[in-house]
Amino acid sequence: MKSPFTLLFTAAITSAIAFFSAAPAPVSAAPNTATAGNAVATSDVRIQNLSNKYGLGPEPHVKGVLEVVHSPFDSKIKTQYQWYIGDTRYGVFTKLNGIHAKTIILLRDYIGKYLRCEVTAKDAQGNIIKTMTSVPTCAAVLPITGNPLTDWLYESRYGISHHLLKEFIEKSFTPKSEQWDANKQTWSQFIDQFNVQKYAKQVSATGAKFILLT
Repeated sequence: MKSPFTLLFTAAITSAIAFFSAAPAPVSAAPNTATAGNAVATSDVRIQNLSNKYGLGPEPHVKGVLEVVHSPFDSKIKTQYQWYIGDTRYGVFTKLNGIHAKTIILLRDYIGKYLRCEVTAKDAQGNIIKTMTSVPTCAAVLPITGNPLTDWLYESRYGISHHLLKEFIEKSFTPKSEQWDANKQTWSQFIDQFNVQKYAKQVSATGAKFILLT
């Protein structure tokens, strides 16, 4: 995305496909049997690195995102998460207060630390049915310079933003003859007639490196 903008819609579709098809690399895989605190680590729960596809590598890095993955429970089961942090991979781990989501953003405070997550299943009455924990991450959290997830935006300097909505098109300086007429065509047909190639050349001529569509 650091090169000049070429094809707006093509790039957007390509990015969407890449995002949803990329397979996150695992940061840790739990063994079949291993004790960790009061919970039992099993192959049913593991941690994966969601940021691997952005060039951060398989190891956990600051500003990266980890997610705990486990076998699904019954729909009536309530699932709770608790992340822990430790100085060594198999040493003492301390509860990270307030971190109860499936995912965790890696902060600078975590540099040199290992993380693991505990998954607890409870019934409708709040009774604990099962508690599992992942083994710790395969490596300690590493520092990083800049932010590979957003450096492209900083280096682009500026871009263009549009509200691609019927109401905004009508309120803009678009000639009446070019506005959408629901009696003559569907919204999809109206959008399909957009000249992507011509628009891409116009945007490129301005020096803008990206476009935001809402």
